[in-house]
Amino acid sequence: MISIRHIVIILISLGFISKSSHALIQNQYDALVSINTALGQNWNFDTSNVCTQVNFKCDSTNTVIVLMNLVDPGVVSLPMPSAVYLLQNLTTLNVPVHINIGSDFWNGISSFNFLTYLYVTELTEALPDNIGLILPRSLETLHILVSIYSIPESFFSKSNLKSVTLLTLNTAEYYVLPTTLSQPSPLEEMYTVSFGSFMQGTQFPNLTLLGIRHKGSTNPMSYNSYNTWQATSLTIYNGEVPMHTFPTSILSMPKLQFLFYDTGNRLLGSNFILNFSNVMTLIDLKLYSFPISVMSYPAFSFYNRPSVFISNSTITFSILNMFSFSSVYFDKCVFLNNLPNGNYSSLYSLTIADSPAFTQNILDSTCQLKDSLSITGTGITSLPSCFICEWNTLKSSFTNNPSLPAYTQSCPGFQILNNTNDIPTNGGKMDINGLNLGWNIYNQYNFELINSQLLVGNEKFTIEIGPGSGVGKVTSVKFHSEANPHGPVYELSYKYQAPQVYNAFEQNGNALFINGTNFFDDSSKIQVYIAGKLVGTDGLTYFSIITKVNTVKYGQDLIVSLKVVVDGQSTQTIVAPAQPFSTVLDQTFPTLYSGGGYAIFTGEYLSYDTTIMNLTVNGIMFSLNIVESNSTQYLIKYDPIPPGSYPLEFNQLGYHLSGTIQVNNSQTCPVVHGYCLGPKPVCYSPYTGPDCSSLPANLTRIPFNDFQPIIQTSNTFQTVWKGEVYNFKFFLAPKSIQEIDSSGNVVGNYLPVGSYTLKKFPDSSSYTSPKMNSTTFVNAYEWFQWFGITRTSTGDDTPLVPSTYFYTMSTTTLNTNHFEYKYQITFEMVNPTIQLCSRVETGPLPTQDDVDYMKLKLNYLNLYTRIYKHTAVDVNQVALNYTTKTVSQQAQSINQEITITSPNSELFSFDLDFTVLFDEKSASSEASPICNNFTPPPTTPSDKPCPGTPQCGGASQGICNSGQCQCIAPWKGYQCDSKGGTLPPTDPDPNNPNLNQTTNDLAVHISIVSIRELDYNGVLVKEQPLSNWTYKKYPPTTEKQTFHYHVAPFANNNETVISVTVDYFYKDSQVEFAGQSFSKSTGSYKYSANITNWPFLKKTNQLQIVFLSGASDNQDSDNSCTVKNIAYSQDADLEDDVETVYIQVNGQTFQNKFINLAIVDGMIRQIRNIQLPDTEDDSNTQSNSLVGVLTPYHENFVVIDPDFSLLVSTVPADEKEGSICSKSKSKFTKGQLAGIIVGSVAGFIVLAVILGYILSKNVTVKVLLHKTHIIKMK
Repeated sequence: MISIRHIVIILISLGFISKSSHALIQNQYDALVSINTALGQNWNFDTSNVCTQVNFKCDSTNTVIVLMNLVDPGVVSLPMPSAVYLLQNLTTLNVPVHINIGSDFWNGISSFNFLTYLYVTELTEALPDNIGLILPRSLETLHILVSIYSIPESFFSKSNLKSVTLLTLNTAEYYVLPTTLSQPSPLEEMYTVSFGSFMQGTQFPNLTLLGIRHKGSTNPMSYNSYNTWQATSLTIYNGEVPMHTFPTSILSMPKLQFLFYDTGNRLLGSNFILNFSNVMTLIDLKLYSFPISVMSYPAFSFYNRPSVFISNSTITFSILNMFSFSSVYFDKCVFLNNLPNGNYSSLYSLTIADSPAFTQNILDSTCQLKDSLSITGTGITSLPSCFICEWNTLKSSFTNNPSLPAYTQSCPGFQILNNTNDIPTNGGKMDINGLNLGWNIYNQYNFELINSQLLVGNEKFTIEIGPGSGVGKVTSVKFHSEANPHGPVYELSYKYQAPQVYNAFEQNGNALFINGTNFFDDSSKIQVYIAGKLVGTDGLTYFSIITKVNTVKYGQDLIVSLKVVVDGQSTQTIVAPAQPFSTVLDQTFPTLYSGGGYAIFTGEYLSYDTTIMNLTVNGIMFSLNIVESNSTQYLIKYDPIPPGSYPLEFNQLGYHLSGTIQVNNSQTCPVVHGYCLGPKPVCYSPYTGPDCSSLPANLTRIPFNDFQPIIQTSNTFQTVWKGEVYNFKFFLAPKSIQEIDSSGNVVGNYLPVGSYTLKKFPDSSSYTSPKMNSTTFVNAYEWFQWFGITRTSTGDDTPLVPSTYFYTMSTTTLNTNHFEYKYQITFEMVNPTIQLCSRVETGPLPTQDDVDYMKLKLNYLNLYTRIYKHTAVDVNQVALNYTTKTVSQQAQSINQEITITSPNSELFSFDLDFTVLFDEKSASSEASPICNNFTPPPTTPSDKPCPGTPQCGGASQGICNSGQCQCIAPWKGYQCDSKGGTLPPTDPDPNNPNLNQTTNDLAVHISIVSIRELDYNGVLVKEQPLSNWTYKKYPPTTEKQTFHYHVAPFANNNETVISVTVDYFYKDSQVEFAGQSFSKSTGSYKYSANITNWPFLKKTNQLQIVFLSGASDNQDSDNSCTVKNIAYSQDADLEDDVETVYIQVNGQTFQNKFINLAIVDGMIRQIRNIQLPDTEDDSNTQSNSLVGVLTPYHENFVVIDPDFSLLVSTVPADEKEGSICSKSKSKFTKGQLAGIIVGSVAGFIVLAVILGYILSKNVTVKVLLHKTHIIKMK
């Protein structure tokens, strides 16, 4: 049987019976019970709502009390029970009257570590002096409404309080607040009362809000220290205080932004003005019961335009200048006159509320308000039409005006007058002017336009127009969409402003930096023309343009025409020096020569721009052939002209010069790869030497000697030139230094030197001797890896070619004698295996003034020395006194001596430089060589037959040599059966450097397919296709047309660049490449490919540039035939190296020449050209060739230079061995066909007899022959 005890236990466990079902911690619950009993709070402890009381609340877990609002117990001074200190989680505590707040409470308040808000109605005992330290640090807000006890200073300065309300219910002056503080207070907000005395604000640096209620009929209202406070908000209430004047210290509060002043009708004054102009931060002013009607105009003045609220005041608009406000609100006011006429567009809003006596007409000018007009609770009878346009919207309010008609929305006075139609390209403002436009502007979808601005209510908007370019633009807008969403859409027309150039100047790399406005950042919309030529751009903004490099020729005193076009709109200007200048062409004209050549014209502030300048000789436009120029000279190439005197005319921007120029009979200069400038040769880069016929050998640097000032090859150099392999050494060193007196006696020998002081750098070294007999010698070497310029001892600049050693000797002495310096130079071929000839050549250097040269030649190899004829003697320049002599000379070596004699001087220095060059001529073919008796090994002539019948076209057309034809001009081709044809000029593809050209019935194609990286065994490790080329077309010359393409094939790698230059030749020309001269025929194409900084995976790898070329029959005729032949190198080491590919289609041949030389890091290197498997089979109408150009590893760059041309063959393709023809066209040659026909006549009779017999016996054969007949018929 279940007992009652068991039932109770079960019910308790199920929660049906509980002493307390709340979640409060027990001591919290017990404390509430104790407080309730002690203070007679009559709280409800019903378990269902114990944590949802009005007067106390729990935390989110319902376990602790966080808020307690005690109520007045109705009994005087009940003590605060100690149980309150158990509620340590309190954040808010409100203590009413009749609860004793004394020392016990303040001593225990530190228990409340989470208390943030404390409300005490009345202090019943004095606060402890250290109250500021006792209060919890969490306490930020404290209200004490009544106290007759003093508030200690620590309350303000030692507590962590942020906001306090003090003594606002006091009824008399008890002097409880300190008048001053000795330490700063952290208070930020304070509301309090004043009966006449009040604190200074100097120790309240953080206080932002100050509220004061003035009380007391005996209050003198003399407090006027508001300007000692840093408050941004000030609230003043006047109670029953005597009449008083406005406290003027408010007018100089340093940070005041918000002022609320209720005068209680106690403000006294007459004809006064309140000048707030020193309160620069004021933005909001609220005045109650303010005596405006007795003030003087304008009543108020401000630094800024605040928002003003005026209530319970009498308004005289002739006194109040309300247009000095940003907005104004009149509440419960009496108006003594009408609204004023004025600039309502300066007001944001105007409100008149709860003023039934206001019955005045609302002026039309109130339509100009920036935002709204609100008139409520008045007696007005009508409104301007602009407000009817916005009727039934929230824009303006006109409620509770019983005399106002029941309007419906309409807007008959709406009109758009005009709008801004010129917008900057970077975007700008469009002003829209009109009538009854409203206060908001919308797009066609009734959405308010972002970034629109109302300038004048109902009359003027401004909207933003985004960046753009061009003319004929429109933007769509709507008005009053909130009131009438179905209203019309208006299209406003505009255009973007034309570009304007302010200035332009050259910057690094001969790019032009252009400053201006109304440019654009989209390169497809902008074109820049400099000197009449379209140039590329690298940087575009709306205010600047940076052109690509090398778009101007120079920067100093640049004068050039500039045209900028932005989306069809253009501006033109002349780029010129900022300072005043005058153009002058020197009238000392150069002498011209009848054979043509080059001439230099000099002057000041000259322009190379032929759109603003021209120079003519006898009507011939010389200025079209300017080769080089700067602002002081032109280098002009001119064609042959007969001897005589000719008129010269020069014009530039208003400057005009007429003169006469002389043409003499031709004067030639010794030049091979260059031109004559008068009698002086000028070399084309990279050529050098006395006649510009030599190339730098680009040898690596010899390590500088650590002990002596000598240059000596420690190992044998090896190089290849003109098919000859050279192993050589060279040596340069001081041989002797002697001091010689005036009688010619040697009085001192200074070599050898015991030890030099060495200063060594990566590419230079200096050797300083010890002082010997008051004399010191300094030898210095510097090595130049690339083309460069250095300065000689006399301060002259001198150009240097790669791998040049520059030597300087300086002597300082106190002796009065002169010195003689001897140098030995040795050039030697080591273990020669070829015939050798040597030659010594010296003389003045034609290409450079005041320089002599010396060539020590071994075959094509040249140890080239330049001796500078000006020397530094003390502070003067004098001519160098020197001699040279050949000490010994053999076919394989030369030993030369240079002797230099110095004058008597304290300081003497001289210079020379030397390098190794490749010469175009061998020493054997020049005057007076010394040669050995080398006999080359015999060669066995090849018996390999040559192509063609007869071979090589016969003896008049070509010679057979080792199986290949060597053609006799004008014959060309694989078997010397063709003559030169002409490909027409191409219309280049701007997207890639492919050539697709058509002539007659032939179409040809050239393209670079890809670049492959191969390992040293030729195995592919990486292949990079090429796309996204940048294209540039250069102006044509009389010789050729040039197109340039470049691409950076790798993302995030701008250093690797593939550049392709395509030249089309209008006439037969000679071009220089890799130390050789090549003929280019009219109508041919040359491809120059330059690869820079390829990111090789290994230094042992190589590159393969893959060229695809092809030719096809345009007619796709069944009668077409093609044949492809390849001429390989006859060099035994390069026997599979492709030299020329001939692709013949019918009677025309597309010729592809591949040179086996490249320029690698400035050095001429031998390369290979390999035939690759074709990507598709040849047919009778088309044939293709895939050639890979193999180049070695490079550090900086590699350049290759194949060419492509057309030949016309006298022997059609179908008559050549290996041709591909259609099945309907016989592939036998005419000779073969003739033999076949003769033999067939006799054979046919025999065949007919045999066939007749077989047919009579064999049915199967009859069937086969019948089928064969059908096939033939088809």
